[in-house]
Amino acid sequence: MESFPEGIPNQFAFSGVPNPVARSFRKLLDRAWFKRCWTLQEIGVARSAILLCDGDELDWDVFFSVICWINKYHPLDVIHLDLPTQELATSVKLYTAFEKGKASSLEIQPDFLDVLSATRSRECTDDHDRLYAFLGHPTAVTEEGPLIEPSYIRNTWIGVYEFTITYLQRTQDLRILSAIDHGERLLPPLFPLSWVPWWDTSPYLCNFGLSSLYRASKGSEEFQRIWLNGIPVEDLDIEEVLEDSPLFEWYDLNIPSSASLEDLKIVQQQAHNSIVTYHCGKMMSNLLMPFDTATAVLEMYWPGEAKLTVRGLILDEIKLMCPVMDKENFSMHSFSEDQDPNGHYLERLCYEIREKRFPSRYEDPMEALSLTLVAGMHNSKLIRDFDGHKEAFNAYRYAVQNSPVRIRTDGERREALDEASDEAPVAADSVPEAAPLNSSFPWQRFMVDAVQACHGRKFFPTKSGYFGLGPAAIGGWGDRDMLCCVFFGASVPFILQKHEHIYRLVGEAYVHGFMNGEAIEMWKRGELEEVDFQLF
Repeated sequence: MESFPEGIPNQFAFSGVPNPVARSFRKLLDRAWFKRCWTLQEIGVARSAILLCDGDELDWDVFFSVICWINKYHPLDVIHLDLPTQELATSVKLYTAFEKGKASSLEIQPDFLDVLSATRSRECTDDHDRLYAFLGHPTAVTEEGPLIEPSYIRNTWIGVYEFTITYLQRTQDLRILSAIDHGERLLPPLFPLSWVPWWDTSPYLCNFGLSSLYRASKGSEEFQRIWLNGIPVEDLDIEEVLEDSPLFEWYDLNIPSSASLEDLKIVQQQAHNSIVTYHCGKMMSNLLMPFDTATAVLEMYWPGEAKLTVRGLILDEIKLMCPVMDKENFSMHSFSEDQDPNGHYLERLCYEIREKRFPSRYEDPMEALSLTLVAGMHNSKLIRDFDGHKEAFNAYRYAVQNSPVRIRTDGERREALDEASDEAPVAADSVPEAAPLNSSFPWQRFMVDAVQACHGRKFFPTKSGYFGLGPAAIGGWGDRDMLCCVFFGASVPFILQKHEHIYRLVGEAYVHGFMNGEAIEMWKRGELEEVDFQLF
């Protein structure tokens, strides 16, 4: 079945289905039932279910098979229509696999981090439920008991803090740090605990470290060390940590609606490294927006000296970074009038690399770029078919350079695009001949993989010339340089921002050429030095 007509389409839609039907399907998935935290368990553990909608009935298994079919055969429709089908399928399968006894047959055994990651886009009226709604999942209980006991009378922040230190105490698994997402803006440096995830990140952000595909610190497991306030995490008494921490002190403050960021920083300094949130648990980023009321009631929490120390290596510095990417950067329609005359986002990256404006230590910089932009993955698995990936990348560039969107009646615009194409051409012998753009045409493969890997992230070259994908918050608060690091025992590299002798965790990263223990080999050869990173 062909997914698209000949030529690059101006609009995506389900094959043979009128656009109004596709829009109606999107509207159906926008209904609150598909977004709520608690509905996942209802359908995930049910032996059978009927979907009721406006008086019509549909067997849930049939409906879910359609969801899976769309994900498999129409990935471009999922991207273009912003369909939440991937999240829906992943989260439901995490329940049905256990209910039907299939979990033991899975290639990689899921744990509670996978559940929280797959469901982080779901909505709830009480932010406690970002954790508590999923405690019925089998992975929420270990040999030592539940990972956390629900308590709706304490603040949300205390719950996520307790869960983080409990998970680290029981597992010493640094994958939990991959769930960190500060958005596009780091909070002011005085705000502590950059290493505690809130589980409310974008549903489209691909967490590299949670996938267990990479082994950036392979060979360092015996050297892994993790401390909380100087105590090895495996020796922590969680109740004692919480009792000794002044996390429970809070104050209500009335801040004028006209308060500026500087005003909030002054309040923050007076509160001594406090966490500032709304009563509903929202983060500081919301306070940077205009207030809806005359005053905003804030809660001030005292996290004290809760510093997490991990041992690892400084791989390189990051001096340059590109803007945050989203699906539009890889669309065939990204040639807007106000864009750089170099045209498409990918072509601009290729031009920067070809002109050596981005340093590169790779033998084949274009190949390194192509693999970086998909994080070395295809269909959420590590790429093994490198020839197929190269063909898809070249086909995508060919499609971009020959997109009808570039053919305009505006002479000046057309001239600018022609010049850009001349500056960054694809070698004639490296691209396929023109072909109908049906579901088998390889350019779609690269586009889908790149959107999944790059959405919500920034491309960066390191100072020494390595390419990577990092969090949107790279280059955030202040002008401090960002460091690319590898923690012993971690599956992926991380980006840190240094403040005197301590560090803020900015987020995880993919660094091409350093995802399978290469940094550890450099350390063993004496090329890198180990560091104890104290995270605040």
